[in-house]
Amino acid sequence: MTCTWRAKAIAAALLAAASATLIAAQPFDPPPDRRRAVGDWLVEHVAEEDGGRIVRMSREGEDFALSYHSSHWRGNHHPYRGGEISWHGCSSGGEEGQAEALPAAAVRGLLTRWLAECDASAGEARALLEGFERAFALAVEWNRDAQAATEAEVQAILDYGNSSWPDENGFAPDNVTACELNQMNEIGYCDLR
Repeated sequence: MTCTWRAKAIAAALLAAASATLIAAQPFDPPPDRRRAVGDWLVEHVAEEDGGRIVRMSREGEDFALSYHSSHWRGNHHPYRGGEISWHGCSSGGEEGQAEALPAAAVRGLLTRWLAECDASAGEARALLEGFERAFALAVEWNRDAQAATEAEVQAILDYGNSSWPDENGFAPDNVTACELNQMNEIGYCDLR
């Protein structure tokens, strides 16, 4: 059974209702923004403009800047992750897209590779990444908090939305078939659990 058009319509209706819900009445208390210095690194867990959360670790100096982030948003199956460096006017880095969390050694390897692409020596890269593991450990903890906040936001939207359904078109979460839920998840509109 093909249900693509109905799934898209339902997904659009759910997304519109969710957006209106967030604008009209915040259905949950988002966590406060947090920033902490860990050695020469700054670790942040802050709200994004679209309602998501971002966890970023960064280090800056006169001729360099390093950063790595995880961006959590209620419409994504996994956080978007990525980073960048600048070293004496050269830039490198990139988005990994929606990805599972990488261990500290893998992220350190990315930053080291990006620094090497900008002609930083191995010794310079080691010096720039001093204290990385301690900062990364805090970022991992705050990523767990950001994921929990994202899941709570999704649940609050669903709970709030269930109280006002069906809408004027007769769409209601209880009327959504398994096929439609699978179709919505496959095209990435929402992740209903």
